[in-house]
Amino acid sequence: MDVQSEIKRDRREWFVSAGRLTLLGGLSALSLHLWSRSSDDDCINNLSPCAACKLWKGCQLPKAKASQAVTSHGTRLAQRQLRGTTND
Repeated sequence: MDVQSEIKRDRREWFVSAGRLTLLGGLSALSLHLWSRSSDDDCINNLSPCAACKLWKGCQLPKAKASQAVTSHGTRLAQRQLRGTTND
């Protein structure tokens, strides 16, 4: 009877360890996925909401100007201005 209770205990410990390792692996995969997503510098939607406005072509607001520069020139500086990450 003592051997049987020891086997049950070992089996239970194995299941607990397997569950912990599965959970750890899942959390690690999720963390890696979220980290890789956050390190992407590209914007998902490069189109500005300003482009839908009727007054966009003549607008003098900074975001509209940056958006106009992106659509007409496609420069990297204009894209950074549109995202608000200029170092100037």
